[in-house]
Amino acid sequence: MSLNRKIAIVTGGTSGLGLAIARELASNGATVIITSRKKSKLKKACRSDDMNFYGFQLDVSKNNSIIKFIENISEKF
Repeated sequence: MSLNRKIAIVTGGTSGLGLAIARELASNGATVIITSRKKSKLKKACRSDDMNFYGFQLDVSKNNSIIKFIENISEKF
């Protein structure tokens, strides 16, 4: 199934099942945004050969982090 022109946001997408789902979505053409509280996890999960795979910091327990995340993805996409 082609997911071209679709954007998917995967929280918990830096490891395990979340990362596997994110990579599968990307391999089917979706633009994938993964989130993490830690930049180091994002850098490890986002490979340079995944042109439609993006990482953004997000801590869902903090309102200011959620607002900043929304601003960042709104600017990018």
